[in-house]
Amino acid sequence: SGLPILTWLRFFAWLALGLTIYFFYSRHRSEFARK
Repeated sequence: SGLPILTWLRFFAWLALGLTIYFFYSRHRSEFARK
């Protein structure tokens, strides 16, 4: 029942990567906006 563990690991890996890029990008933009 449910998805294979590898599918879940891949999903969470991409999710973490996307969130890391998103937060880094938004913080980078806010630093540019302050200058």
